Order: sequence, then structure tokens, then C-alpha cells
Amino acid sequence: MLTAENIRKSFGDHRVLTGVDLSVSAGQVIGLMGVNGAGKTTLISILAGLERPDAGSVQVAGVDALRHHRAAASHLGIAPQTLGIYPTLTVRENLACFAGLAGLTGRTARTRVQDVAALMGLPEALNRPAGQLSGGQQRRLHTGMAILHRPEILFLDEPTVGSPPARCAIRRPFSPPRSPPSAATPRSCPMCRSLVRAWRLRTWRSRAHIRSRTKGSAMSLLRSYSIARTSWQLQLRDPASSVIMTVLPLILIAVLIPSAKAQLVLSGYPNATGAEQTVPGLAVLCAFLSVEQVTTLFFREHAWGTWDRLRASPASTADIVIGKVVVRFLVQLAQTAIVFAVGGLLFGYRPNGSVPAIAIVVVVFTAMLVCFGVMLVALCRTMDQANTIGMLGGMVMAGLGGALAPVSSFPGWVQSVAPFTPAYWVLDALRRLTLEHATLADVAPATGIALAFAAGFALIAALCFRSSAVKIGTT
Repeated sequence: MLTAENIRKSFGDHRVLTGVDLSVSAGQVIGLMGVNGAGKTTLISILAGLERPDAGSVQVAGVDALRHHRAAASHLGIAPQTLGIYPTLTVRENLACFAGLAGLTGRTARTRVQDVAALMGLPEALNRPAGQLSGGQQRRLHTGMAILHRPEILFLDEPTVGSPPARCAIRRPFSPPRSPPSAATPRSCPMCRSLVRAWRLRTWRSRAHIRSRTKGSAMSLLRSYSIARTSWQLQLRDPASSVIMTVLPLILIAVLIPSAKAQLVLSGYPNATGAEQTVPGLAVLCAFLSVEQVTTLFFREHAWGTWDRLRASPASTADIVIGKVVVRFLVQLAQTAIVFAVGGLLFGYRPNGSVPAIAIVVVVFTAMLVCFGVMLVALCRTMDQANTIGMLGGMVMAGLGGALAPVSSFPGWVQSVAPFTPAYWVLDALRRLTLEHATLADVAPATGIALAFAAGFALIAALCFRSSAVKIGTT
């Protein structure tokens, strides 16, 4: 069922694993015991696909787990020592997320969620936010998320740590067979104490084992949908940032519209009201400031301990990224649309060009923002770095691009620099569509350049994004 041969792993000059062999058959319970630093966590991380060894091989149910992690992951369940739950989501929503990642849908998923909640002693807590549970209940939920899909191989890292009252409830579903379990240790440990820092791995046969038969792109879409649904639920639990970034430009429009009118008149638009500059300009500026919501999506997963759980699932990195950003794309698109709509109702924004073309430009711009945010995630190690660079970079790009004033009113050297920012091309297209009776064909070159910026950001993100990279975020 599980075979590991000659597993070796070093971190710099420090050798952690020096040729570990392990073989586990169906029905066995294996305990890995050793002193701190013996390599227990590293070994299990390698077996679960979260870490790559320097040498060696891992076979899971006949699948080469190092070459075909996604195929092997469908046979595995893992509950790491570090708690990995979504604190703002309910117990039901936490379980449903990982049920979807395993390919469970509809009634099957709902039934399995109910069954696991009952198994872990949480049926009365299904509709409670996970962050409001006691420590023991959170640990049980954490463990339950690993067994939703009835994995053939289950890794449990100290499932009762920090929650003595939960020990019986957690051990009950995994009670060992009558014969004593075999044990494997990465290195000899005659001094280690019983049950101190114990890893437990269990495999079992189950005729009721649930595994999706869906293949290929359909399965990827299902996993991305499950992650997108969870991202939407997280958005609903904490909508404050989105609301602020929708209301803020409307407040600034009311303040800046008189000066914008004077600037437009001086720039050769005698009939301008000022809304033609402030509505698209401030919509673009505040959209750039909203990039931190893209970066937060990813760094918060690391802070909550859920990122490794996503990585250990059958979902690919692309499935995870697409599932997370699609909701942010739609929310940002809605925010910008609201600013334009309210700008028309309250401030007299009346574009004289093609409205469908404006919509296309906004869609391209929103896609570019999302790609920019993912690029920052790929390049930055901490959430503070990503958010600071995103905010400062966004303000500079939007400012140079003409978000607050027409570029023609800038000094000559600024006008020469402005075309190197994506905001310049987006705002140039919106200005022409708003004030110069332009059509989509007229703004196609500017829109294409904005799309090229989006492709460039996406390419950098694809080249630099490492799902195994250590990221430091806050909750």
C-alpha cells in the first residue's frame, strides 16, 4: 500500500534522513517515534507529497508519488500537527471544502459531511464558526477534514496535542487492531518516551471508499470550483475591505470633481463636468489599492495552516490559484462597475463613446490587477512585503497613468514615463471612450498593451510561483 525506499533529505549541511526504508500494508498502524529533530515530520511530509527528497522513491497504492503527486494524493489523507482550519467558516463549510477537493458532490458530499461530523463528535457544531470552537473541537475538526474522502492511507501528526479531553473522541475512530502496531523510526531512539511526539499512520480497506471517477479537465474544474466556493464564503464573512474600496472612490469623486472639471476645460474639453476624469480615474486608483485583497487570499491560507492541506489534496497548483483568484476577479469587477454606475447616477458621468468597449477595457484591467497580485505573492515572502509593494506600486502606476489629473497637465518628464505604466493605457482608453466618441477599434491598441501587461505579470507569476515556498502571513 505504501513503500518508501532509501529516502534521503538534507537541509544545507544538516542531514535529516539518511536512507529510510518503510513498507506499510493495508490494515497496518505504524507509529514513528523519535527525539525532536529526528526527521519524523520531514519523512511524513515527503510521504504525503509536501516535501521532495534529495534521493529515494515513494510508492502509494502502486503510484509513483514523487512523479504523480495528484494521482497519489487521492489515496492519502493528512492531518498535520499544525492546526489547519478556516476560522471564519462554519464546521460544515470547512468539511464541505475538502469534500469538494476530493471529488465528492451533491448528496454524497452532504451525507459524508454529516457522517464525519458525527464520527468526530461535532454534529451540534456544524453551523458554528470553527474559530469559536474549543481547542479540542478544533483539533477534531482538523482530523475530520483528513478522512472525508475515506483515504486508504491516513497520516495523523499528534492529533490530540493540546487537547487532552479530545483524546478519546479522536482515538475512537482510529482505534488500533488487537495486535500491537508495528513501528518505524527514522533513526534509533532508545531514550524516547512512549507516546511522546508520535506520528500515527493508518491504512484500511473500505468497500465504501469514495473516489471520484471524473478525469482530466472536469476534475480540475470541480476542484477549482470547490476552492472558489470557499473563497466566496470567506469574502462574505469579511466584506469590509471590498465595501471600503467601493465607497472610497465615490467620496473622493465628490471632493475632486470641481478641480477635475477645471483641468479638463484647460485640456481642451470645454463641456466637461469633471466626472469624465474623476469616475474612471478614481475607480482605477482604488482598484490598484485593492490588490492587497488578492495577496491576502494566499498569505492568509499560510497563516491559517490550510495552504499545506490544499497542497496535499489532489488539486494542482493551477487548480488552487484559479479557484482563489476567480472570486477576487469577479468581486473587483463588481466594485468597479458599481463605481461607474453610481458615478453616472450621482455625478453625471456620461461617456459619449462605446459603453460595451468600456466594459471590455474594465475586464482587461481587472484581469491585469489579479495577475499583478498573484505576481506579488510569487515574489514576496511576507504579506507585509506584498501589501506594501502592491499599495505603493499601485499608487505610483495609477498616479503616473493619470488617475488624479490628465497626463497632459504633467511635466514633460512625467509624460515621457507615463506610457511605461499599465494604468496609462487603461486610462487613455477610458478617456477616449468617455470624451472623444471612440469605439472599440479606436482603443484596441491601448487595450492590447494593457492585456500585454497582464500577460507579463502572469508569466512572471508562473515562473516564480512555488507552492512549497514558505510564506509568512497574518490572520
